[in-house]
Amino acid sequence: MKSTRARFKRYIALEDTVMRKIKELADLGGEIVRVVPAPDGQTYDRVVVLRKEIKVEIQITEPGDFLKYGDVRLDLVSAFQFDDWTFRGRSYIEPFCVYTFLRSIQIMRPGKLYESKAETLAFYVPQPVDLLWLLNMSCLQKNRDTWIQKYGIYINKKRDEDWESCFVAVDSEDKCLDECGIKYQGDFEDARTAGDIGLA
Repeated sequence: MKSTRARFKRYIALEDTVMRKIKELADLGGEIVRVVPAPDGQTYDRVVVLRKEIKVEIQITEPGDFLKYGDVRLDLVSAFQFDDWTFRGRSYIEPFCVYTFLRSIQIMRPGKLYESKAETLAFYVPQPVDLLWLLNMSCLQKNRDTWIQKYGIYINKKRDEDWESCFVAVDSEDKCLDECGIKYQGDFEDARTAGDIGLA
């Protein structure tokens, strides 16, 4: 398993690809005025469509992982430390234990399912899958508790950090997920309007 830092460097190079694809999608439903990086160094980029600015957070998933697990991993807690030993060492927290778990940890930074400065999550799986889903962030947040109770949560064990993170692995075929945005793959020949996620 690659370290967080090693993966991050690779993903940075893919963000230009994601933004280019978002521009292609925006062109389906309206004119995109400009695509620029966020000036404050946050984890979103800015897309301006028809003079309306949309903040986009990019999430890149390895093709092998997506084909193997078939899920969208939504960040619940971006950084936390254990306050006690109750759940230490576990990689999965069952749905009925999640809220007990959350009360037992020290949360240093909530994840996107609790708060985000972006309106849209761009979920991208590179070639050979070449899949891009544009998901409304507030819709994802509204489904947070439903997904916690359905799927439980997984803990990311960090190899070179003094903190952990955790996520909800939502099935890519989940009906609630479908209602949160639109999905494109390949050359987007069958793409629908981008209006639902604010790109038109």
